[in-house]
Amino acid sequence: MNMNHEPGFSVISMEDRFIRSWGQKGDTMTVTTADSLADLKLTLTWEKQGMIHKEVYFADEANLYRDFFPKSMDGKLLGKAVGDTLSFTFSPGELIPDYSEKEIHNVFPYQCDMRRIPGKSTLPVKGRFYPKGILSGIAGIFSENVTPFRVLDSDDRRVVADFNHPLAGLPLSVDVEVLDIRPKRKERGGMCHDWIEHLVSGPGIQARPGDSPVDFFSGDAFARDDENPDPVFYTRTRMVSHIDETARRNLAELYGKKIKGGKTVLDLMASWESHVPDDLLFEGFHGLGMNEDELAANKRFDSYKVHDLNNDPVVPWPDKTFNAVICSLSVEYLTRPFDVFKEVKRVLKPGGTFIVTFSNRWFPTKSIRLWSGLHEFERVALVAEYFLASGFDRVESLSLRGYPRPYTDEYFPAMKQSDPIYMVQGYID
Repeated sequence: MNMNHEPGFSVISMEDRFIRSWGQKGDTMTVTTADSLADLKLTLTWEKQGMIHKEVYFADEANLYRDFFPKSMDGKLLGKAVGDTLSFTFSPGELIPDYSEKEIHNVFPYQCDMRRIPGKSTLPVKGRFYPKGILSGIAGIFSENVTPFRVLDSDDRRVVADFNHPLAGLPLSVDVEVLDIRPKRKERGGMCHDWIEHLVSGPGIQARPGDSPVDFFSGDAFARDDENPDPVFYTRTRMVSHIDETARRNLAELYGKKIKGGKTVLDLMASWESHVPDDLLFEGFHGLGMNEDELAANKRFDSYKVHDLNNDPVVPWPDKTFNAVICSLSVEYLTRPFDVFKEVKRVLKPGGTFIVTFSNRWFPTKSIRLWSGLHEFERVALVAEYFLASGFDRVESLSLRGYPRPYTDEYFPAMKQSDPIYMVQGYID
């Protein structure tokens, strides 16, 4: 399978670059040095069970003198110009500790405080991840510890907890692209970052532990706090953006790379903005959503239909209509996802693709109850299960994290990072 570096996702507005460079005219550098700060795009690529995963992390103002990088990278980031990319490969155990049986712990069910986990489960679920802090009686583990562990087995007699890193035992590749360079105004008082630690924190969780699906679906997984009919909630027109400006640019760039122009595309669970690039032209672009006014306000649509997929999961178009279907920031609201994903597969042409994207913001009363109790990367795993159970031929994932939030955003500076983007993409041959 092709595991090449994927370019892009480097969009930072000129206004933000000016602010973050302290507005000093003439403060430019042509190559990286020990006295420079650099914006770097770190791309981690790995594969498990035939699925390719990419994690893109924006290293904001990396200090090439103070910040931590693996020994194999030391010195190799110096003397590089904007646009240069370096590629590194790591065997199992090089970038993160290798898999070890010593990290497998058998605990009694009473040592698991499930009261801290949303939902009604009284035991950890096999295959799922939980914060280590729910466990008691294990040396070095305290209640504040949020590092995730995976449950390998669970019954009323014992719980098998895997403390290995989710990427342990896998070969990994890391690409580093230089996006911007500028001189340091001053040293940061000893503060430093381990950027690779940021990059590998979370990835791996979205993969199955083995060939069997993770049990996400027992109990009331698809129940919601607000069980009133969806048309009641969506009667209100909401002309709002659900992610910040940087995240919207990244999402548009993502769609621009994944969908080529001249295609027939469906925007599923659509609203007034579709997050596709303005210059990306389609043979036909159609929307399906819940609010008439929001859909009418979307100037990209050639046509649209108002339709409640939770009430009737049929996608109201003939077989093999679309080259691509997108679903942006909405998958968490589906109560019958397997039916909907099978319907999307039906309306896709051979060679078509279904792209599902989401972030960490949603309407909590209308999302399925399972969603809020999952680690962010477990949500990637959940959506991947929708694809796999619905018969898609290939599935891959991508995450975009660490980008700076625009300084004009209402949540800045309380939240300095942009909203993350997670993508799961399925293909039919």
